[in-house]
Amino acid sequence: MGFGRALATGVLRFTAPASFAQLYMTPLLPDLLSLHPGVTLGLRLSDKSFDLIEGNFDLALRNSTRSDSSLKARKLAEDHRVLCAAPEYLARYGVPESPEDPDRHHLIALGDRMTRHMIGPNCLEALFETPANTCRLMLDDGLTQRAVTRSGARISALGRNPSTKKTT
Repeated sequence: MGFGRALATGVLRFTAPASFAQLYMTPLLPDLLSLHPGVTLGLRLSDKSFDLIEGNFDLALRNSTRSDSSLKARKLAEDHRVLCAAPEYLARYGVPESPEDPDRHHLIALGDRMTRHMIGPNCLEALFETPANTCRLMLDDGLTQRAVTRSGARISALGRNPSTKKTT
């Protein structure tokens, strides 16, 4: 090691959504571990949120607003969601025409039944709720949610990459 370059050592406890980690972090891990041989990663990867203080995390990546105002946070990106369904599902149950339409459809909830802000065609905005009577499937893993949606089982709000306009 030459002068001016600090050697990182120790354990880094990090939590992130499992679906995000599988898509974006795992490809980077081999290089990260190779570049920093003195660092041990303690990863807690789950689409469920954890108490960051109790979990003793050094770093957290979350797709939500923070509930503890004593923590420092920085917004990294917007979370764009679109309602998605497989063609087979739409052929069987029809296409929702308004934010109220999903009340008559079968929905998937990811982690909770939070009300989500949605923007529809022609920039129409609405609040989207996942009502208990139409949500018979609740998951805590985003990749499983995508797979079940693609299988034709339900409609769900999936993340969209704003730069590519593709669901992730």
